[in-house]
Amino acid sequence: ELGSGAAASHTGSLAGADALYDAAFEQAGILRVDTIEELLDTAKAISMQPLPKGNRIAVLTEAGGPGIISVDEIGLGDTAVLAKFSPKTIDRLKEILPPMAIIDHTDGYVDMSAAADEEQHAEALRIVLEDEGVDGVIHLSVPPTFLIPKEMGKLSAEAIKEYDKPVVVCYLAGDWVQKGREALEREGIPTFDMPDRAAKAMINMVKRRIMLDSMGDEVAKESPKIDKNNIKSIIQGAKEKEINLTEVEARKILSEYGIDFGRYQLANSVEDAVEKAKDIGYPLVMKIMSPDIIHKSDAGGVIVNIKDEGELREAYNKVMENAVEYSEDARINGVLLTPMLPDGREMIIGAIRDQQFGPCVMVGFGGIFVEVLKDVSFKVAPVSQKEAMDMVKKLQLFPVLDGARGQAKLDVDAVVDTIVRVSRLIVENEDIVEIDINPIRVYEKGIAALDARVII
Repeated sequence: ELGSGAAASHTGSLAGADALYDAAFEQAGILRVDTIEELLDTAKAISMQPLPKGNRIAVLTEAGGPGIISVDEIGLGDTAVLAKFSPKTIDRLKEILPPMAIIDHTDGYVDMSAAADEEQHAEALRIVLEDEGVDGVIHLSVPPTFLIPKEMGKLSAEAIKEYDKPVVVCYLAGDWVQKGREALEREGIPTFDMPDRAAKAMINMVKRRIMLDSMGDEVAKESPKIDKNNIKSIIQGAKEKEINLTEVEARKILSEYGIDFGRYQLANSVEDAVEKAKDIGYPLVMKIMSPDIIHKSDAGGVIVNIKDEGELREAYNKVMENAVEYSEDARINGVLLTPMLPDGREMIIGAIRDQQFGPCVMVGFGGIFVEVLKDVSFKVAPVSQKEAMDMVKKLQLFPVLDGARGQAKLDVDAVVDTIVRVSRLIVENEDIVEIDINPIRVYEKGIAALDARVII
């Protein structure tokens, strides 16, 4: 993780080993667990039960404490959710369970009460498993002394085997319930001695289903209509001079892969800037262009919302002064002029060539605050459209793109398309080690790439 601090790009600094391992494992269909116990529990559940078809899990218990522990485990992550019972399911449960049973206070949760007998446990399982809104069940019991664990295990197993849905069972009470566990496991139903272990096993089964569903989408073998000679020429020129690529050169490389940066002009003097501003139009943005200044904002090399020629002349002098103050030996190639674009949701799309995993691609939120928010998602490149969409949906702030709280839905498809293009670029050009397009502004229709960095 420490090495990421030396990275030149935001993508590189965010690409800690842990994030890349998570991404690579997920793409390969490998579940990651925290303990050996969880590893064994997950392997047991997956080997004995079918995977759930979705992520909607019901909790069926006759003891409140263990039931709440399982519900809390589900609530800790964003993989599984509590199922929502149909009205028919709720009515049927009320018909067959004791009057003190808690059925419709919480979605997907049934506390049958300690008064429920062996047959009521089994029948409740049938009713819940029949609900089309339920993909899997966690069944918990601390059997009262009037219950016979072996009989309860036998009847529950018969009910569970009638349905092609996964069930994990937790019987708490030590050796007294062992015969009940054995009756279940003989029929291929995994049992656990603690509710959190049962819940984690079910959650990992859901994760496995999600992984399998996201795999198998083919990636295009090679990008068509790319002028790779132009890209090689730009990179070779920088190598011969032993300098970094400027933003203008980064824009040219990215444009070869269909990433549109709109209008821009490079000006070499204040008078040249005044003339070229006529093509860009006001208001505009001015940025210092230097192979020795990678983070332009840190150097005071970016001035926005320049409204007229007077402000343009003042801005030019200011960025030049700031550049010299930031690095007196910096080589200055001029200033970049771009239109001042409307506000939008700012994101970052980038890529890195990792020593272990090779080319990887990233998407995240934040613009200049990307390393503060750290709301990012990685995958090993190249990625398909489906994989790129999965990356975007994993972001904590994805609901903001999807119209949360009455806001307009933004153009997620344009973001996804750009992720795929960047992933192809890093794969097909081995001299490139890091890429940042930051920020990208996302609108209701389309996106706008405002800044770019390519490290060779």
